[in-house]
Amino acid sequence: MDRTFIDMPATLLIAFLTVTVQRAQVPPETRQFDFWIGSWNAVGKMSAGPGKWQDTAGANKISHIMNGFTVQEEFTMGATRGSSWSVFDVPHKLWRQTWVDNSGSYIALSGKFEDGKMVLTTLPDPRRPKSVHRMTYSNITPEAFDWDWEGSRDGGTTWNLQWHLHYTRKKS
Repeated sequence: MDRTFIDMPATLLIAFLTVTVQRAQVPPETRQFDFWIGSWNAVGKMSAGPGKWQDTAGANKISHIMNGFTVQEEFTMGATRGSSWSVFDVPHKLWRQTWVDNSGSYIALSGKFEDGKMVLTTLPDPRRPKSVHRMTYSNITPEAFDWDWEGSRDGGTTWNLQWHLHYTRKKS
């Protein structure tokens, strides 16, 4: 067994860990989510059944945390409160996002920023292998963008829009 850390005095271990963290380089891909950083109003429509839509309005605050390695989301819409954490997985060259909310939901996604769009797709569920969801950030400008949540029941061959939000940056 390597006793390097076991035999190291606590102050030296803390100094070693501090230097190690300071040396870690934030992947340049982390900048791909910079369009999302800030405070936003989000208005749109959510599917309420076949051919039925309900208006939605929410707010979102996005920031870099964890020395710039992680993008944190704080979403509110009525009584709904949710948060996500996104990080660029360097070895796999993918974004990973975890969503949780105050209704007990947990969603794990992964994806890429390509052709001016960020597309994150849910991870496979062995209980429903053909059911998949994705979110797409598109039409990105400094002051606005569109966000779509889509579902597929055929493994991603066809997609159905389930929720659309148009984001506009809050004025300071």
